[in-house]
Amino acid sequence: MRICHRARLTASLLTGAALIVGTASAQEIATGIVFEDLNGNGLHDPGEPGVAGVAVSNGLDVVLTDDEGRYELPVDGDTIIFVRKPSGWAVPLDEDNLPQFFYIHKPEGGPDFEFPTVPPTGPLPESISFPLERVEESNQFSIIGLADPQPRNYEQVLWVEDKVVNDMARQEDIRFTIVHGDIVHNDLSLLEPWIDMARNLGHPIYNVIGNHDLNLADASGPEDAGETFQYY
Repeated sequence: MRICHRARLTASLLTGAALIVGTASAQEIATGIVFEDLNGNGLHDPGEPGVAGVAVSNGLDVVLTDDEGRYELPVDGDTIIFVRKPSGWAVPLDEDNLPQFFYIHKPEGGPDFEFPTVPPTGPLPESISFPLERVEESNQFSIIGLADPQPRNYEQVLWVEDKVVNDMARQEDIRFTIVHGDIVHNDLSLLEPWIDMARNLGHPIYNVIGNHDLNLADASGPEDAGETFQYY
């Protein structure tokens, strides 16, 4: 299940672009630490130092981590906490090359829609922490921007893979790819084969939500239109 592990021109500016965040009156305070993951296990182990001055946001408020890498942010029952990737650091990638820079807090889960939504995440954790690893980054680099692929069925996903993604994967020295919305065309069940296909790029992929990636048939308003995008 891809919950809290999925769910954005520089990589650091993109971190907020692909998230639909429903934040209303604050009910709780999320706390955590942004830390240097020295052993790469994703956990804050003893001896791993915090990283100061990193921006963390709930979609409305932005705070900087203190000298120990710690932060506090207000959250309600439908909030995404995310970290802005600093220069010289990398966030973890999952098996599909999707950057892991956020945590979904949705204790009651998403609504009952045609397509899957986020299951209940449970109570707010005592600490929502974000691992970073040091990397060497040049100020000059190449990225790939892919806009409006919009496959309408699985056969068209395979066509995009054959005609577009396989060629993108052969490009050298690409820092990351941004998919600029309309990843699919209204059939949100295609988001899963899209992710499975795009992992072959071999570098980070930032998927940005578009109007054809919304829960158009079920959503009552913008506050829940991105539920399936959040799930994947």
